Amino acid sequence: MKRWLILWLPLQLLLKVEGLPTKSVLVDAQRSSSFYHLNLDAYYNNKGFGTGADLDGRGSYITATEHLNNTASSNLVQYKTAFGNAADNVKANGQTIQFPTKEILGALYMLVTATVGPMATHVTVTYADGSTDSTALDVPDWRAPDVGFLDRITVVSAKDNRNDAIALFSIPVLVDPRRGPAISMSLPPSVSSSSDTTLHVFGITAYQATQSGLLVTFAKATSCFLETNTMQGPPHPLVNIELHNTGKLWANHIRVRIFGNGITSTEETVLTSLAPGHRQLVDVAIDCPHCPDILTPVPVTVEVESVNDHRQVVKTSVSLVLNLATQSFNKMERSLQRHCSPRWLQRAKFGIFIHWGVYSVPAWAPTGKEYAEWYWWQMNHVNDPTHQYHREHYGENFAYDDFIQQWNTTLFNPRHWLDLISASNARYYVFTTKHHDGIALFNTSLTDRSTVALGPRRDFVNELLSVSKSDYPGLRRGLYFSLPEWYHPKYQDDSLGWHGPPYNPYTNKPIPYTGYAAVQDFVNELQVPQIRELIHQYEPDIMWCDIGGINNSTEWQAEYYNQARAHGREVGVNDRCGNSVSDFQTVEYKKLDYVPARLWEATRGIDPYSFGFNRATTDEQYASVTSLIQELVDTVAKGGNFLLNIGPEASGDIPRPMQSRLQAIGLWLNTVEKSIFDAEPYWVQKEESSSSLRFTIARDGLSMYIFAFDAPSASQLVVTTPIAVLDTQENTVIQLMNSQQPVTWHIDEKASLVIDVTNINFDPNHHVWVFQITRHL
Repeated sequence: MKRWLILWLPLQLLLKVEGLPTKSVLVDAQRSSSFYHLNLDAYYNNKGFGTGADLDGRGSYITATEHLNNTASSNLVQYKTAFGNAADNVKANGQTIQFPTKEILGALYMLVTATVGPMATHVTVTYADGSTDSTALDVPDWRAPDVGFLDRITVVSAKDNRNDAIALFSIPVLVDPRRGPAISMSLPPSVSSSSDTTLHVFGITAYQATQSGLLVTFAKATSCFLETNTMQGPPHPLVNIELHNTGKLWANHIRVRIFGNGITSTEETVLTSLAPGHRQLVDVAIDCPHCPDILTPVPVTVEVESVNDHRQVVKTSVSLVLNLATQSFNKMERSLQRHCSPRWLQRAKFGIFIHWGVYSVPAWAPTGKEYAEWYWWQMNHVNDPTHQYHREHYGENFAYDDFIQQWNTTLFNPRHWLDLISASNARYYVFTTKHHDGIALFNTSLTDRSTVALGPRRDFVNELLSVSKSDYPGLRRGLYFSLPEWYHPKYQDDSLGWHGPPYNPYTNKPIPYTGYAAVQDFVNELQVPQIRELIHQYEPDIMWCDIGGINNSTEWQAEYYNQARAHGREVGVNDRCGNSVSDFQTVEYKKLDYVPARLWEATRGIDPYSFGFNRATTDEQYASVTSLIQELVDTVAKGGNFLLNIGPEASGDIPRPMQSRLQAIGLWLNTVEKSIFDAEPYWVQKEESSSSLRFTIARDGLSMYIFAFDAPSASQLVVTTPIAVLDTQENTVIQLMNSQQPVTWHIDEKASLVIDVTNINFDPNHHVWVFQITRHL
């Protein structure tokens, strides 16, 4: 696979604004790019650079690096640092930073990092009239292990005194030029005494407001490309461009193109609307048939054209350098880390996980406490309830592998499964091909420990994916694979405490590992070759690893990426393959109190705490439709995908409560589809901490969506979060999506949006109420 890259280099930003002959433009070139660095000398209270510094309160500091010496560049935003001073950063403790003059600003950017953990917090801008705007900050830890993967935040890389990679982050703060002069910005208070997590501010850059004009603040060539399903000629890579409207007027009908040195845009990106003070990231596909085979800086021009509210056409041209390369991925982690998250996966939002295996035969665990799919592991531990359960129901001489012959799969029907997934409105699914028990559900030539050689004598992966490819082409296909096996005779991982051979937990005598084919090297003779079988036989869109542990994943990851690109497909892997290569990170049965800076996926079962079917769970104990929809919305509003698991019974039949939940979610999504699948997280605020509200914004910039988890208790719904698409009463319509019912609204004296809900019937069957706010041009 060939790749497209950008290095983090200081870039000089040259802007010019031109008008078409039919209209004069009210913006001059010099002022359109006018910015200044806030003087923070009076606020510096911590030293983070150089020998003797102590950034995190634990003796660690950032070593001297040339690119942080007084100036720092995070892509196209420039900062001034206090490198070499006695104190060089502001350790946030509720300080209010005064702006030097009462000036109307169009944009604010902060160079920050967090120590001792990621930090979710807010900063507040105060205007001369006393009104305020608050912006949510989700700041990664300065030692974030996934800094190299960050795709929604720009990074200044450095080293600490242990020579480990660390990072500072460039983060925008909302300042609305329509609100008049901004006079100050308040930093968050220090964290509680129970936590040492701290926000550090190294620099602040302010852009003066213009009458009209768009600022390009970010440009990154990526390895993503336009999918074609068949590769005909070179790929069309995607370049990420971030636009920030520093003007007092709306920017409408925005077109972005890139050209120069043999590069042309293959399609003009169109953003319908961008509000004053707001920003949006867009993808621009480029054609570069003669790009070099090695990493090479290529000067290009990014041209942005828009129409302001006065119907004047404004053009902004930015000269910059993209670091492009066309090359296949190799087996080095550094090469593979430059693979980007597939665009289709970033927009998928909702997927279905399927856990089905031999563990579905006993199908038991203490409800809400343990995973039923871990039955074998749990029965082997004397103090675990499953140990006693197995003795009582199957006896001490009944081995886990004896369940293989009892696995009756007569009700397995891939079409029924796929119909249900389609009805849920999920965009992808992930099927478990081999769990920790080592029993493959596909045709593997490497061992007889599979459902093809034993028990059912069927290749379930082939049956499911064959029907999926032919009859459900819109569903993306993912395959789960456990890298280790609990009791494989040649698996030995002291870090996990997993090793073979298996034993009888009641007699402690060794027992056979059914279907075992002798190998000397578990990883390279079984693990890697089996993943290769999955990649080549079934062509999955996602390889979903689990557990990690001992591995040689770079061996197959390069092959996977390159094979997909050769066929015009974008694919992805998660972060559990045991190395530092991944396209998205995963969390399991957990709600995050911060927003990751890269694509992430939240996974859980409809069962309260199990992925495999658990016969001990009663119908009433399954998660409710409302709670699942709210978790889906919460995840999407925070930039993640929601992977919801179903666990079919041993027969292949999906339990009725699981079916009803998926069908109900699908019906709800039918009424609010655009708010989830055609929208992105709102950069200013993901949720209101004082209420049950979440936010997304349409990719075209015309609509925003407010999700209310609770029906308003009063006649009015008050929204303190600044709403990007709000315009005049004549140009803005607010309606309840679930019922298409329009509502009246106004802005109160505190600049909050007030929605009149007096005449709305808040039907509890709606689960979550979605208000669509649309600006009409």
